[in-house]
Amino acid sequence: MLAGFVDGYAHGTSFGMVGTRSWENGFFAQDDYRVTRRLTLNFGLRYDVLTWPVEVLDRQANFDLATGALIVAGSNGASRSLIPNDYHNFGPRLGFAYQLTRDGKTVVRGGYGLFYFLDRGGISNQLAQNPPFSAPPPVAPRPSSSPPTRPVLSPAVTLQT
Repeated sequence: MLAGFVDGYAHGTSFGMVGTRSWENGFFAQDDYRVTRRLTLNFGLRYDVLTWPVEVLDRQANFDLATGALIVAGSNGASRSLIPNDYHNFGPRLGFAYQLTRDGKTVVRGGYGLFYFLDRGGISNQLAQNPPFSAPPPVAPRPSSSPPTRPVLSPAVTLQT
């Protein structure tokens, strides 16, 4: 059984390429304010728009734990991304520069910022690999080193030959 799982494991979609699209835009404004000859403050604000991916033909699905139903993107009132976007990503930036010596050769600098990042788990097509769009496991023969008694369909099901 386990050898069949290793041999016959499949991932991906049955329709080939996944056409996901998303927006990742940021806007930034900053200004410097010289408090004294030796102290300068920096103020900034960044706004990030990070949207969850949509598939061009709405070939994404997700399982709703609350209802026990399979939700398909863009159908029955579901959004095309199946995940709500957050449009409140405002990140303040604060910084300073202070000259320790009068000659300006020694300066202490520091800063703070709030940053936003959209973690998609490394890939942006995970919802396109859920049923009903996922590929069925292929029928793969056993390696030639073992006797060809029966092909493996999946980890739990075998075919009699």
